[in-house]
Amino acid sequence: MGTVKKQINEELFIKASSSLATLYNTVGKPQRSLEILDDAMKVIEHLNNEKERITCLLHISECYSIMNDVSKVEEYSLKGLEAAERLKDKEMLSYALNNMGFVCYFRKDYDKSLSYYGESLAIKEKLGIIGDSPTVYLNLGVVYEGLGDTEKERECYEKCLAISLKKKDLNIASITYNWLASWYMKAGETEKQFECLEEGLRLRKKLGYKKGEMITSNNIAVAYMRRCKYEKAKKYFEHALRIAQDINDPVFQSTILFNASKILYIEFDLEKAMNAIERSGQISEKIKDYTNLGYCHYLCGYIHLARGNVRKARKEYGELEVLLPKIGEKRLEIICSLMKAELALHSPVKEKGFPLEFAETALEKAGEYKDSELIANAVFLRATAETVVNKLDKNRIKALMSEFEKAIGILKQLGHPFEEALALGHYCRFLEVFIPKMASERKKELSRLLKGINASPWLSVLLRGN
Repeated sequence: MGTVKKQINEELFIKASSSLATLYNTVGKPQRSLEILDDAMKVIEHLNNEKERITCLLHISECYSIMNDVSKVEEYSLKGLEAAERLKDKEMLSYALNNMGFVCYFRKDYDKSLSYYGESLAIKEKLGIIGDSPTVYLNLGVVYEGLGDTEKERECYEKCLAISLKKKDLNIASITYNWLASWYMKAGETEKQFECLEEGLRLRKKLGYKKGEMITSNNIAVAYMRRCKYEKAKKYFEHALRIAQDINDPVFQSTILFNASKILYIEFDLEKAMNAIERSGQISEKIKDYTNLGYCHYLCGYIHLARGNVRKARKEYGELEVLLPKIGEKRLEIICSLMKAELALHSPVKEKGFPLEFAETALEKAGEYKDSELIANAVFLRATAETVVNKLDKNRIKALMSEFEKAIGILKQLGHPFEEALALGHYCRFLEVFIPKMASERKKELSRLLKGINASPWLSVLLRGN
């Protein structure tokens, strides 16, 4: 009788540990979940309960997914997958496949990720348990986003949201609202984007999930920043930064500081922008977040250029170039190429054609990457470089005017007014040299554009040129 009672108590301990670990994951404390699951695994091994062992392995892999430790997610997911196949437990197999889908997504192997998630979904549908696990639809949506299939992406998010709201799973619903907000942003449906973000924030506050509240607040701030509502953006950034400091999350502290510095840069408060970016960079260096550190060097370089200090800008470019092999991010590589072209334009020795060569390289890379903003930036830099390097006839002047207009049009369509102003500034300097009568009207347009986004101090900088 005593042995049976002990076994019942041990089984209750395992179930309670699982529930408690889930709760800690929900409130953003995966490290505490791992400690609880480690104790539970010792009891499971003692009982020799293979199904509970698989559940625990997959639960541990989920903790590591929250911590973005992909190698550990893969290690524990594969252990769970192999055990589920041995046991011929289809339900556990579906969860293991789902976790492997995350691993492949994180490594940008979208086709393989889609295959794993698809297998997981097929098993769940066959077993009739899809309602218990709406995240498979969320995960599929995220993969479709990576593959560029926007319609399937939205369809999956909406299915996940409907199931999670029906189940009253506020955590999954809040996460899904964030992804839907991102979809609406790319679709240009701003009002729906903000509705989703605010609803996601409300749910995360209700859950008491501080990390989730921090992430959503940062997302709302970025959304306001893109709409040039800088005061509102600052308010949400400050709120997100306070939470990041309270929960001691250095990754998000550095990210939020970097995002906030971009507003200060646009407002031409260069000293405060530099202070924020240096703090962000120091944190990133300490935690070895080389991607954010790379972006910090890039923005520092442009702050130095705005101040007219080309030597310091070159130093930042050099630091970024050294980091690129550690980062391995295509977008940052293209930004580095654009920066190289910009710096070449500031060089006293321009006759060798380097600005044009570097700008053409950046344009080629941006085209391969299919990033409209980077393409537009490369187009106007390339046009500027050609005016500096080559002697132009009337036909070429007309062709370059068309290139400038194309770049400005792309940035206007994307809703990036500050980048549009940068392109227009380059165009105004071009017109000043070749068609002065047109330059006057475009300068007025530039002045209005900068005033509308509270960035008027940039006017003299943009018209000053190289």
